[in-house]
Amino acid sequence: MKKSAPSSDTTERLSQLMQRFMTLIHQRSAGDTLKLMGQAKLTMPQVVAMHMLAQRGPTTVSAIADCLRLTSGTTSHLVEQLVQGGFVARTEDAQDRRQRRIALAPAGRTLVERLSRARAREFAEVAERLSPSLQRQFEQVLHQMVTELSSSD
Repeated sequence: MKKSAPSSDTTERLSQLMQRFMTLIHQRSAGDTLKLMGQAKLTMPQVVAMHMLAQRGPTTVSAIADCLRLTSGTTSHLVEQLVQGGFVARTEDAQDRRQRRIALAPAGRTLVERLSRARAREFAEVAERLSPSLQRQFEQVLHQMVTELSSSD
């Protein structure tokens, strides 16, 4: 089914609403996530890299750099810090000995799981502030959004 493109005004309004929505969530509930990141001394790009590894499995520094839209040098430094912290492991690629594979270490997997649980609690705290009717509507729309965005990967 071919989708018609929304108008640029609609896209702009939606973008602004999504930004405002995320700002409200962060203002009201990001404490546990930020606390965990601070305790682990991790930056947002490091956390995003770890989530990427949790989703995709072992990969290369260049794939992480592409995902994060960072230079390979910056990403190498980021990965090195994660290796030093015990959150990821670097191994030789079996197919190409010049390449290194980056994978989550057990401590990294545990931290990603803790961060995900904290974020889910934070989202639940915000969702609880909505009326039951709005919660149901939001669930339906969000489900449709996730389905549509997932199918476009």
